[in-house]
Amino acid sequence: MRRSVIISSIFLLAAGLIQFACVQDFDQFEPNPNDGGSAGAGESSSSSSGMGGMGGGSSSSSSSSSSSSSSSSGGMPCSNNGDCPNDTDCINWSCSNSMCVQMFINQGEIVDDPTNGDCKADACDDMGNIVTVNDDSDLPPFDGNMCTTESCNNGTPMVTNDPVGSNCNGGVCNAMAMCVDCVDDGDCNDGANPSCVQEQCVSCSDGMQNGDETGIDCGGTKCKKCNGETCAANNECRSNDCADGVCCNNACDTACKSCNVNDATKGTCTNIPLGMTDDAPACDGTSVCNGAGACRLKNDEPCMNNGECASNNCAGMMTKTCQP
Repeated sequence: MRRSVIISSIFLLAAGLIQFACVQDFDQFEPNPNDGGSAGAGESSSSSSGMGGMGGGSSSSSSSSSSSSSSSSGGMPCSNNGDCPNDTDCINWSCSNSMCVQMFINQGEIVDDPTNGDCKADACDDMGNIVTVNDDSDLPPFDGNMCTTESCNNGTPMVTNDPVGSNCNGGVCNAMAMCVDCVDDGDCNDGANPSCVQEQCVSCSDGMQNGDETGIDCGGTKCKKCNGETCAANNECRSNDCADGVCCNNACDTACKSCNVNDATKGTCTNIPLGMTDDAPACDGTSVCNGAGACRLKNDEPCMNNGECASNNCAGMMTKTCQP
């Protein structure tokens, strides 16, 4: 009985070992999903697995080519230029080797100026985009002042005053960017002795009292003296007549005439009042001025008729004398 049990146990153990060995051997021929079916399937299985691998490789290569094409050509097949996207301001499209190719316009190329006079413009960058750039040729509009200049400085509008003395509307520019007649005597060239006075061209022959003149075309620092102003010589006076120590309207060199009788008549040749003397020519001693521009006998001087007396009155019984 014991022998029978022992034999049975040995048989069962042997059977188990055989089964274990069989399982291990057949596992070698089972397909491994991780090795592409290359183990234990023979040449046919290996060939099939190889084609599958090539297929995978082809897919990977196509993906890489598409990415590169998108970067350089847009990745769009074509037969002519009309199959490609429309050109933009900064990108030109063309069909080359059956693929659409884009060409970027040069960086900085001006394509538009949406606002005139702001020293800015639209231009292309190096990636086909439109960007705002400085444009110093896009000058600000004229401000109406001939003494200023509009310009751009690195994209910033500028208005600067023109140099003093610059020409403008028949005049010159002053330091305040105003157009005036003159800023110095050299800017004036019309008339007699032209000069610049308070940014105005004046002359001694323009028929006006201007500048620092004290009369029409006379007086001041530039012109000859006006009548009535003191003088020592004829050439000092605009009238060219200096009489009785003042500039006169004429020579005033006859008896009993004077250019300096009083302040009211100074500068005008006037009759010396009745009873006054005159030394040029001499009218004194027994004679005085008659008030009418003549030298006649003074009162109490012997006379023959009225016309000899400054008073125009010659009277007396025995001896006639000039009477008041």
